[in-house]
Amino acid sequence: MMPLSCGWIRNGCVGIALLAPLVASGGTVYWNMNDLTTPTSNTVGNLTVSPISQVNTTTTGGTTTLPSSGYTFLLNSATTTASGSFNLTFSAKTGAFVTGSSSYLTVTLTPTAGYSGTVNAIGFGARSTGGGPTTLSLRSSLDGYAADVASFSSSTNSNWAYFTNSFSSPVAFSNSSPLTMRLYGSGGSSVTSGNWRIDDLQLDVVVVPEPASIVLGMLAVAGATIVARRAAPGRKVQGKQCGVHEPVLRSSSCSS
Repeated sequence: MMPLSCGWIRNGCVGIALLAPLVASGGTVYWNMNDLTTPTSNTVGNLTVSPISQVNTTTTGGTTTLPSSGYTFLLNSATTTASGSFNLTFSAKTGAFVTGSSSYLTVTLTPTAGYSGTVNAIGFGARSTGGGPTTLSLRSSLDGYAADVASFSSSTNSNWAYFTNSFSSPVAFSNSSPLTMRLYGSGGSSVTSGNWRIDDLQLDVVVVPEPASIVLGMLAVAGATIVARRAAPGRKVQGKQCGVHEPVLRSSSCSS
């Protein structure tokens, strides 16, 4: 295969331009909870992220009460302190984990058509009061929320802590099968407003072109190259132009 370079096509890097959208993109989707409708930052290309929703809680939305503090975390390779502004507040349900009735936050990831992806890690700050959740569980729609992708034990001392997990098995998704992630809080003993709080949530995500898209991209590059070569000016032989506009006679040759 010829190298992908501007030398292919005389009038521009058409090959590079056609293949550029098919490059893999990895990065972090991050929320500081100031706005639940859109991530605070998203460095992952070809990815649509839904608003964050809260389920099975009478207290919802962000609040500046008891702001996050006391922890640092890595965000896009930079050490970052707790955002210390808004946090996501729950009146988390009591008792052991139950898929349909335990309190959770949820978000859905959808790649652009022709792309698929994986979620590879999670990080978030959390705070549980004396009666708040003791077990925090991440589950996904990939298996109908049947098994933990990651789980954490939370102290109920009303102090903020930061939790991270790099998944041993990344969670896959595609445009035809978007991925919904749920972060559950369970094991609490009393339902009170603000017994569970979340802040500085981040997901590490990689999005890549699917094989069919790569093939189509290569075909598009090949087609553009052929068209451009045929349209490119040729060399003159015996006063004639060697090219599609003026075919070379059998007795003529286009030697360099």
